[in-house]
Amino acid sequence: MPRTKEPLFLSDLDDDERTISIGIGLFSRRNIAVPMWALVFDARTNYIIDISGYNVVSIYRKPKPSPRCSDDFVWALKRPGEWSASELEDPIAIIHVGEIKATLESFKEFLLGIEPGPGASLDNPGNLSAWGPPAWVIRALNCLDTEFGKKEAEQTSRQHGYRRSIPMTETRFLACSPRAIHPNISNNLEMLKKEKRGLHPGRPVVRYTLKALYELGAMNR
Repeated sequence: MPRTKEPLFLSDLDDDERTISIGIGLFSRRNIAVPMWALVFDARTNYIIDISGYNVVSIYRKPKPSPRCSDDFVWALKRPGEWSASELEDPIAIIHVGEIKATLESFKEFLLGIEPGPGASLDNPGNLSAWGPPAWVIRALNCLDTEFGKKEAEQTSRQHGYRRSIPMTETRFLACSPRAIHPNISNNLEMLKKEKRGLHPGRPVVRYTLKALYELGAMNR
């Protein structure tokens, strides 16, 4: 697995607003049929996301920090730079979600501020029955859509000389409702794995857009 020698977020990088491509990374796990989900991003190339340990974020079960905790573990963020090569060595696919415009610092601060645990009062926009990495990734995407996607669509409408409310389907980020993300990926997982097996060794990961998977799911319903 190719790895960069330095993180995407360096203190000496310029703080200009730029396009950040964001996707869902699906990774095979040994002896587990369900893939690991993670949010992946690339701030240095538009529309193409390459995997490195420095552009992957998800959550994991951290052993209970103290006897006062009611569970044996707590959910914690797995941040860029904290991944081992073995965890990311077998990617199945990157589902490209969209792009946002932000400074690297504001994007980092926002993303790493998203609560990793389910919490009694926190949202579960994917409507998943069990909390885990897929639920958190969908929460993160929904938060990014709320913070950056709709804002960008509203700014675009003002630039065109009119103002109106922008339905979710017209935003520039999420191509479907948060509740549709998990079923569309799960229903197409075997197809993604099949395409992965058929790839040339020089192309280690299948690339789809969330919109394409959503439209494929609609065709098969």
